[in-house]
Amino acid sequence: MAGQTDVIVTPVPGPATLIVELTGGLPAAAPTDHGALTGLTDDDHLQYHTDARGDARYSLQGHTHDVSYDPLGAAAALVNSHAVASDPHPQYQTQAENDSRYAGTLHSHAVGDVTGLQTTLDGKAATSHSHGWAEITGKPATFPPADHQHDASYDPLGAATAAVATHAAAADPHPGYTTPIEAAAAAPVQSVAGRVGAVTLTAGDISGLGSAATRNIGTTAGTVAAGDHGHAGAYEPLGTVAAHAVATDPHTQYHDDPRGDARYLKLTGGSLSGPLSVSGDIEIGYLANYKKNGSDVIAPLQTGIQQLQTVAGRLVSPIIRDLGAYIDQSLTGSAHTTLAGVAGRIDLTPVCFPKNTPVDRLGVNVVGAASGALGRVVIYSSDVLNGTPTNRVFYGAADLLLGTAGVKEHTASFTFTAGVQYWVGFHHSSIANLSAIPAVALPSLGLSASNATNVYTAIRQTVAYASGAPMTFGFDAATHLTANVPATSVRLRIGPTAMG
Repeated sequence: MAGQTDVIVTPVPGPATLIVELTGGLPAAAPTDHGALTGLTDDDHLQYHTDARGDARYSLQGHTHDVSYDPLGAAAALVNSHAVASDPHPQYQTQAENDSRYAGTLHSHAVGDVTGLQTTLDGKAATSHSHGWAEITGKPATFPPADHQHDASYDPLGAATAAVATHAAAADPHPGYTTPIEAAAAAPVQSVAGRVGAVTLTAGDISGLGSAATRNIGTTAGTVAAGDHGHAGAYEPLGTVAAHAVATDPHTQYHDDPRGDARYLKLTGGSLSGPLSVSGDIEIGYLANYKKNGSDVIAPLQTGIQQLQTVAGRLVSPIIRDLGAYIDQSLTGSAHTTLAGVAGRIDLTPVCFPKNTPVDRLGVNVVGAASGALGRVVIYSSDVLNGTPTNRVFYGAADLLLGTAGVKEHTASFTFTAGVQYWVGFHHSSIANLSAIPAVALPSLGLSASNATNVYTAIRQTVAYASGAPMTFGFDAATHLTANVPATSVRLRIGPTAMG
């Protein structure tokens, strides 16, 4: 380009290589003074304000607001001028204008101002007028003398009022009658039962009168005794009780020691001969006679009101085996069957051991696993009066997992007290199949009816598994009796020689 230096850039193969070629020679020297530049008057910087653009955008320093606002004080002057004007609102009536336009509240009218009033007044009599005798109608035929008085017929005005007042103020205006004070002095009783005159009283008129006062004298029910009656034949003679108290044996219907010794076996021992017949409930205390360390030992098998409980004369597992052996609720040698669990179900059967029986394992055998199924062994004590399950004495601390087959056990320490009945069972969460004891191998809990062919052998209740077995069983014979139950096995923790 003429007067300028041309630059030619040629790319060359290779890493970041440029060839720059200048043509046309070097430019002339640039001006060094701002005033030497050309076009200084041009408007090349539109981002800045010229005077014209600034004037259009901003107010000048010497500006006024005369067009938009009134001068200072103009509004106040107009308001003051309005307030002092004699009639600033000519569209409204002033007092003077109203007075000239309307009648006052109090005003009058001349007769001539009222249409027809004069004609009406002309038809009426004047305020002061008179009437001739003949114009008056309804006159009496005769009249009293013009000058007369009534002194002979009437008391003077006020005489009667004064006489009545004097009479009323007198202390005893009627001396012919008895005053209340005179009557009370002469006869203190003024009335009887609220009545005067000849009064006949009834029982109801006399307060506090008992029913005996209105009854006849007699010896039958509903009558009262005479004042001189006696009690012969109804009571013992005087001194009879004292004689009874000092008698040697006044109550022969009760047993003294000789009669009791002759009839009963004493607590200190003894023997009975002949047949023994017992009716009703009987509590029996047993003594256990066994060898311990080569010596004979006699010890109570059970003490207290809860006696050794048997089922049809049989003890559950009467032979205690060695340490580590397993036993369950079976009474006979019948083979196990199976029982499907039901969610929340608790099945219980009674057990009773002849000796204290400590155990360290309590569990069940799963023969048909169910995914997610859980369960726990539970034991209840027995009611001392009727033998039903009452308070929970053992409940597995953790769930037994029944999702796989095989024996599932709690590791725990529990002791079955000798001669005490317990209720042992299992709490299901689901439908796992467990080894079960058939009904024929369980103690009978009674019949459902007099002609029933099967017996109750277990107690069943359903409680949500998540809630745990109840602390108190709450037995209900109408709903809790049933048949087969899971076989709950326990493992002996101590051998027989150490059992009390």
